[in-house]
Amino acid sequence: MRDLIDSLTLTIGDGFVGVSIARFGTEERVPVTYDVVTPDGVCTGTDLHVFRQGSDEDTLLSALAALLSFLGAAGDAYSSEMRGQESENSDLFPPVVMEWAYVNVDEIACADLATDGEDNFS
Repeated sequence: MRDLIDSLTLTIGDGFVGVSIARFGTEERVPVTYDVVTPDGVCTGTDLHVFRQGSDEDTLLSALAALLSFLGAAGDAYSSEMRGQESENSDLFPPVVMEWAYVNVDEIACADLATDGEDNFS
């Protein structure tokens, strides 16, 4: 049975994102469970993996940074499609999350920059 450690969550705009990891001994790649909660819906995924860092907390921070990076790409893709341009990232998340990421792209970018190891998250 997997033993989940505490999740790392972050409020962004009118929604929030959260990540959790399972302890798997010394495996190098760690599966991540993530949630993106917007006023219009929830997206939960398990298709994200990160490399294990020095501690579980650092691994969680790495997972959050990866999720924020994908959300930033989703917001950019939504913006491109609004201008009539195609994007290879147009299917990263369900449409409701893509739109939310577009609306909150600046806050997502700031949060992504803040994932430098400081204790800014709960």
